[in-house]
Amino acid sequence: MIVRIATEGQYELDGDDADELNELDNAAVRACEAGDEADFHDVYARMLAFVRTRGRAVDADHLGGS
Repeated sequence: MIVRIATEGQYELDGDDADELNELDNAAVRACEAGDEADFHDVYARMLAFVRTRGRAVDADHLGGS
């Protein structure tokens, strides 16, 4: 799976990482819905760290599923 971080680049993650990334994404949505800005920033930072550490950077012109 390809994950793109705006203004930074894109990363390829193993399919096994999808569940954990989806859990973080759901937590970010819940924080937004609750209007909890501090929690959103915390979860968003964890999402970025997850992608950066678990993913492999791929070229900007790489085409793959996201």
